[in-house]
Amino acid sequence: MRTLKKALSLVLVLAMVFALAVPGFAADTTKKASDFKDYSKVTNKEAVDVLTAIGVINGNADGTFNPEGSFTRAEAATMITYLTLGKTVANALPVSATKFSDVPATHWAAKYVQYCADAGIVNGVGNGKFDPDAKLTATQWALMLLGALGYNAKNEGIGGEGWEIATTKLAMKAGVASDTELTGAFNRDMAAKFALNTLKANVVEYESNGTNITIGDTTISTGASKAKAVEQGSYADNMGKTGLQFAEQHFSKLKLADSASTTDAFDRPGAKWTNGTTVIGTYGKTADATYTTAVKTSTVYADLGLAAEVAKSAVTVYVDGRVDA
Repeated sequence: MRTLKKALSLVLVLAMVFALAVPGFAADTTKKASDFKDYSKVTNKEAVDVLTAIGVINGNADGTFNPEGSFTRAEAATMITYLTLGKTVANALPVSATKFSDVPATHWAAKYVQYCADAGIVNGVGNGKFDPDAKLTATQWALMLLGALGYNAKNEGIGGEGWEIATTKLAMKAGVASDTELTGAFNRDMAAKFALNTLKANVVEYESNGTNITIGDTTISTGASKAKAVEQGSYADNMGKTGLQFAEQHFSKLKLADSASTTDAFDRPGAKWTNGTTVIGTYGKTADATYTTAVKTSTVYADLGLAAEVAKSAVTVYVDGRVDA
């Protein structure tokens, strides 16, 4: 259902942001995102609020987030580990040498890098190295998150030549990121948005991973099944969607209320997040079109690219935050 705002009112930028676990600064579920010294500079507040509340992210040692800062491979491995294991188990991982020569046991992210490598979520850059301080791209981050959701790189064609195009298409289909998110500026702020998208995405599985046939230097994979959403089973329906979402599998107390009756402080349609008995916040959705003066209905439909007969059932109009009957 499209949403439309038709009158001038205060508009908040409600999005998502996060900061990463760093040496000596363990995740803390009692910490609030608004405690970051540079929280006012954060664009994606929904993500930073939610991910901080569940202990997946926290700030830098100096108490900042640095939303426009680059997102490194070591930080990404840390984030994935916190997402998939939770802070308690992630922090308890043993510290040992990794399979990469440039990530010794003394490196602050060693256990997170090795965990992701063992899980098949990350690979090196060649010559036995991981390059932990290299900047990650949006597509590379999407690839890692797809792995966390259960997508098999070989089965999906996202692990070999042409992986960028295949990963972009699959990330959009899975709900990890939109086309504009994948092609726009990528930094720590946007990395958080991808992570929140992943919390709401379906976990997948395969009935068969097929077999490999090697002829000379060429390996051909055959017989792999298509990815399918994992059934919810005994997990609570905390995201209100069909199948099992990542958040439901890994964060049982996290719940999202997203219905027509859920509104923010300005009575706009919104998404309300809670973690157990703690209310994280309600975040207003972005309207497809906003007007500050009177306009004709035909203009609205035209701006949305919809024919009048379609728009009548596909468009909801809000005036000053309330449905216009």
